[in-house]
Amino acid sequence: MGCGIDSLSGPPFWLRWEVYKRSIIGQVRITLATCDIARGRTINMAIDQFEFITIGSGATGLVLDNHLIEDNKAQELVLEAGEDITADPRVTTPALFSTLIGSDADWDPVTEAQSILGNRKITMPHCRIPGGGSAING
Repeated sequence: MGCGIDSLSGPPFWLRWEVYKRSIIGQVRITLATCDIARGRTINMAIDQFEFITIGSGATGLVLDNHLIEDNKAQELVLEAGEDITADPRVTTPALFSTLIGSDADWDPVTEAQSILGNRKITMPHCRIPGGGSAING
């Protein structure tokens, strides 16, 4: 089941996310959450508890978060669509990264057929795990 706006409901805007890590960057409190609607777990967090909310915990998202909150120790919420599989051998062993392509950890985007490529479609791996594509692309 996807994680869309329909998974957010009710005043004051409750979020359906499973929280799996806290205190990601130094002394700044960051809550990293993964979408877990399929399992039916719901954690209610009022939206006004956070100064910043970032969607995605890829390299860019986490660098941006760190920059936004480094001076003021703000409350930060980072939402990640995937599970934390950063200790999985497919992530920690560079030679196994290709086993993640097309898996549950991959968004699995595919281009439209390109005439210049003989009508082939190209797969562009983008992982939905903490670290994003950087976690699998070295």
